[in-house]
Amino acid sequence: MNNNIIRDFPSRLIIKIANLIMLDDEINKMLYYNNINDKDIYSLDDVENPIGVLKDIKVFMDRRIDKVWKESDISVFVNLSKDAPYSRNYTKSNKIRTVEVEIGVICHNNCRKTINGFRDSAVFNRIKMVLCEDESVQGLKGIRWGETTQMYNMPQDYMGYSTKILVDYFGKM
Repeated sequence: MNNNIIRDFPSRLIIKIANLIMLDDEINKMLYYNNINDKDIYSLDDVENPIGVLKDIKVFMDRRIDKVWKESDISVFVNLSKDAPYSRNYTKSNKIRTVEVEIGVICHNNCRKTINGFRDSAVFNRIKMVLCEDESVQGLKGIRWGETTQMYNMPQDYMGYSTKILVDYFGKM
């Protein structure tokens, strides 16, 4: 008997990625201390209960940020982009699937520049490091990374980047 409450791999993957993002000390400090630009953010107090503080406020699962917030804000989204049969060389598998997850960071210009560098870039690069190091999100053969692209469909005062990751899994993983 399978004891997982959430049985489908894409949902578990999205939740795991979002939790890794929120639980990482470097990322959650950059998100939580969004109004601080002139101090070493990494040396500030740890964020207590980061999932409770950041989920659906700074980190969004399976949806984009639904509105532009106040000035000096940063957010992350993790979305299911595609779930399809594994396909290589014009052959599709009926046992292995490939899930594509989009991860994005959106940052207001007022909080972007910190003494630790560009906030959005620091968060984005740390997300990549965290995901590459954690075996629970690797699937069958590890993560394949898509291009990182700038997002243009937002107000001029914001900067945003997104990337897609592809993870292969058995249909019943």
